[in-house]
Amino acid sequence: MEETNGIRSIPAQTLKRLPTYLTFLRGSACAGSAYVSAGKLAAALDRTEIQVRKDLAAVSTTGGKPKVGFARDALIRDIEDFLGLRNVDSAILAGADGFGRALLGYDGFKKCGITIVAAFDDDPALVGGSIGGAHILGMEKLTSLCKRLHIHIGVLCVPDEQAQQTAERMIEGGVLAIWNFTNVALQTPETVAVRNENLIDSLTLLLHELSQRMRADA
Repeated sequence: MEETNGIRSIPAQTLKRLPTYLTFLRGSACAGSAYVSAGKLAAALDRTEIQVRKDLAAVSTTGGKPKVGFARDALIRDIEDFLGLRNVDSAILAGADGFGRALLGYDGFKKCGITIVAAFDDDPALVGGSIGGAHILGMEKLTSLCKRLHIHIGVLCVPDEQAQQTAERMIEGGVLAIWNFTNVALQTPETVAVRNENLIDSLTLLLHELSQRMRADA
């Protein structure tokens, strides 16, 4: 396994599987278990034991014990550390109406250890209120709050025509990672990580798969 500047590098497919392992390890199926085997994880997640063992060995700092498996609590910490879930705990959201409103009520952020500390919008009817425990502030306050609270994660749910400008406000405030739910290909510095979630593209692919299945069943 390669290292770059002290950071371990793992295959992209392994990285994509780590959140699934973490969810299972935190869940009721492992509650009260001091150890968990690669075989148990493989059976529960429909994967091969060899694949699971390689994935976990890539991030585990203690390794597994023969016939026993991996220490569950230590493995959870190792995966959380590798994914960076223990380093960041605060985020902001821009665009508090529509899909942004739904995300503010989403419980999944807490499972990743992240709290949306504030949301921003230009709609006077929303500013001053709160959604999902997050206070709604005017968009003009976004940069200053990010600087003051040292926010590094921004969730972007604004209309497409506001996307680039709002992303720039986030970056000016010190945001280093943007979860982009707009249809805009953002122009950002290389130092800023961007994850694009294009719902239209996802829906189009789903409809294509549905069409293929319906043709096959006809």
